[in-house]
Amino acid sequence: MDWNLCYNYCNYPDELSGGQKQRIAIARTLAMDPEIILLDEPTSALDPTMVGEVQAVIRNLSTTGKTMMIVTHEMAFARAICNRVFYMDEGGIYEDGTPEEIFEHPKRENTRRFVRRLKVLELDIRNKDYDFLGMATQISEYCRKNQISPKLENRTQLAFEELVEQLLRRTMGITRIQVVLEYSEAKDQMTMIVRSGGSRLDGTPDEENLSIQLIQSAVKNVEIGWEEGSELPNRIVLQTRSEE
Repeated sequence: MDWNLCYNYCNYPDELSGGQKQRIAIARTLAMDPEIILLDEPTSALDPTMVGEVQAVIRNLSTTGKTMMIVTHEMAFARAICNRVFYMDEGGIYEDGTPEEIFEHPKRENTRRFVRRLKVLELDIRNKDYDFLGMATQISEYCRKNQISPKLENRTQLAFEELVEQLLRRTMGITRIQVVLEYSEAKDQMTMIVRSGGSRLDGTPDEENLSIQLIQSAVKNVEIGWEEGSELPNRIVLQTRSEE
């Protein structure tokens, strides 16, 4: 054997790329023939090319019948390779199920937000003297942080002011209101979910009301519902328009 030739193809550990180190770690693990293989963020800190190579190794390994537990934030990879998903939150297993159940039909709120990559802001109004300007500032900071367009921010601010401040609080006198903003970067879409106390809201809009007209100019869809037995039974969902 030409040992010089072999030497030329060898590298010291500190000369290996991240992807090469990951593949060697997997090979070292397989050499022990374990019953279960634990992989903790196997593609973290890798460039896109190395991520693909390491994922290909794991995909091939999954066809051998080996049991693997993989901790990952790569949603597409997890969905493609696994047969059971555990979503961890609040200090434990928050929800588990098949890939279809978790990624298509999540049952719990935090799971839905995570798998759909929603950016969330929660606002809570508990009395009539709440800080409206302060909440408007929070919305502006939230939009800036998530690189939301000024046009979409303005329409969101308009819907918030007219629905929450003008209609629910001033006109109807409701003082207990929760507002959740959910921004989907993939769809460039803002959803505003408003829950409130008070009597059941009528789903028929008053077309003569200026606030209603302003809200309709800013949103493309409105859903009004009632959740019996809830502390805040009125539920209004607005989808803010991003297009002209």
